[in-house]
Parts: sequence; structure tokens; C-alpha cells
Amino acid sequence: MSDEKVLQTFMHISDLHFGSKIDGSGTNAKLPSFLSTFTFLDGLLGHHYKALSSLHQFYSDLYKTSSASLIVTGDITQFGEPSQFDLANSYLGAYCPNSPYEMGLGKPGWTSTSVPGNHDHWPGNGNIFGNPSVGLTRYLGNYPDTNVVTTLQNGISIRFIKINTDSEVGPHGLNRFLARGKFVDQLTQVTATLQNRPRKEIRVLLLHHSLSLSPQTPTKNEAFRPLEIVEECRRVLERFLIDNEIQIVLSGHSHIPSLSKRIVSNEVEEFEVFEARCGCTTQLDEYPYGTLTKISSERKLPRNTLIVHQVIEREDSLYWTSNIHWRSNSSTFVNRAPKKASMLPQHLYDEVLLS
Repeated sequence: MSDEKVLQTFMHISDLHFGSKIDGSGTNAKLPSFLSTFTFLDGLLGHHYKALSSLHQFYSDLYKTSSASLIVTGDITQFGEPSQFDLANSYLGAYCPNSPYEMGLGKPGWTSTSVPGNHDHWPGNGNIFGNPSVGLTRYLGNYPDTNVVTTLQNGISIRFIKINTDSEVGPHGLNRFLARGKFVDQLTQVTATLQNRPRKEIRVLLLHHSLSLSPQTPTKNEAFRPLEIVEECRRVLERFLIDNEIQIVLSGHSHIPSLSKRIVSNEVEEFEVFEARCGCTTQLDEYPYGTLTKISSERKLPRNTLIVHQVIEREDSLYWTSNIHWRSNSSTFVNRAPKKASMLPQHLYDEVLLS
């Protein structure tokens, strides 16, 4: 459209699950037999090289046309080992001849628009339980953060509100094992410091856990549902979104991409929020042959995905657009869903109200 102008482009990736080996081979691509029965722990499979190569090429092409910024919504690592954080930084950060990869995204400031995930809080020794390794604090240690602001050509600003959704999840217990989020302390800190939203400011919340209920929920018993935000925290989050007038929520965690509008309530008023949930971008998306012998033939891994967001000025209105891209059989990310994912929306246009 002739009157349409792209003001900003973001590439949103999530659940990278970098392992300890560059090519994603060896022990990096195995599930311990005990954990292979739990689908919500598939992040232990780690990353794979094909996805890294596809992501590198996609971002290179995207950056040539739009100077796209990068957003990462958690689970950078397989299980929080410092070397896994270092390997992720080598790929996401400044690409140079000394990098262990022959490729990379070349974004030295990638942590400024990134948040940690539950796997990043693991102790780094392959176990779920225990305190985070030094890798977490080295790269993703200071949350919440509301200081990252991007100013658009028309004078409108985008403020990123970054929170750690594992901040109140202890090193032991059911919430850690079931990968659930609990973070009321983060919401309290943000609300105490964030001023009223200026008329020309768009607010974007970055978090790992999704507002939506997990599509992998195996039981209706709330006490044993994995991957979700604990109920008491979810209620506070809805009020937080209204109190701080946050229009856009970007998340990951469940490995299933989704674009959705959600009505949140504080029991007095309602507010519409748009959530874009990215799937797993570089995690291995096909089970290794050895694992296939131990699991049901019905069990499948979701394809690698990323989301491209754009802020578009069209006539007198401002829009946030989101497009899901899947990694195809030809190892390129394309804006076309696999047949089994055809029910997922490809595009969602959401007018951002600034009054």
C-alpha cells in the first residue's frame, strides 16, 4: 500500500536451548531415560546446527532490507551451563573470525532485549534442581528492567518492560520441575517505579512464560499442570497489564507459536492485550534415532519457528503486525505453516491506541 510505512522491524526468537557442542551433536542430542517421558522437558535435547544456519541466513536477509532488531524470550541454554551461555553469546553477539561458528547474528547488545527462561536457571550440571550457575548472572542477571526504549521516526517510543518469570521459583520443588512461572515480586517492582504511560509510548512486555494456558497440559488437575504461570501470579499479572497500560506481550516457553488477543480484567475494567508467543527457534526439532525407540510413535516435536514483528504507519493509524515463520524441509524459515500447523494464524494486525 502506497500510504504504508514500516517504522521498525523486530525478529523475535525463543527457546534456543544452546547445548555445549557447536554442532549440536553427541550428548547434546540425548534425553535421559527418566526425563524422556515428560514432553515439557524436551528442551534438554539442545540446539541443532541446521536451525542455526537457517536463522543466520534469514536474519542476514531481513537485516539487509529492514535493519531488524533482535528480541529473545528465554531458554537460551539447554540446562544453564556457563559454556552454553558462552556459546550462545558467540552466535548471538558480535560475529568475528575467533567465533567458534562460521556464522552468527552479530548483535553484541542482544541481552538488552532478552529475558531468561526456566532452563537458564538450572545449575549447569544436567540437573533440574539447584541454584543457577554463574552463566545466568553473567549474561541475564538484572531484572526487572524498564529502561530500554526505541524511538521511532514519528516521535513515538516503544518501551520494553523485561521481567524474569522464574524470580520466585525456588531451586527445588514442584514449580521448578513442572517449569511453572512465579514472579509477583517483579511486577511489584515495576509498578512501583514505572510512571504513567505517556500518550506517545507503546509498552511491550518481554517474558518467558505465556499468558495462554499450555497446549501441552496433560492433566486438568491444576496442582500438576506444567509450563503455566501459577494461578495467583496470573491474576496479579492481569491487573499489572491494565495498571501499566501494556498493549503488547511477547513470550515463548511452550514451544508452540501463537498469535492471540486476550481480554484481561482487574474486576473493575477490562483491557485488550495482544500476545505473540514464539515457538522453539533453534532447539532440535526432530527426535534423535536413539530417542525414537523409547517414546510413542505419536509423539512429535514442533518445527522451529520465529516471528517477525513490524510497527507500521498506515494513514492516521499505527499498527503492530506479526508474522510467524516456520523452518521448512529445505531448512529455510518461510511464512507458510506446515500442514499440521495450518490452523495457527499467519498474520495478526493490531491497532495500537495511543490516546
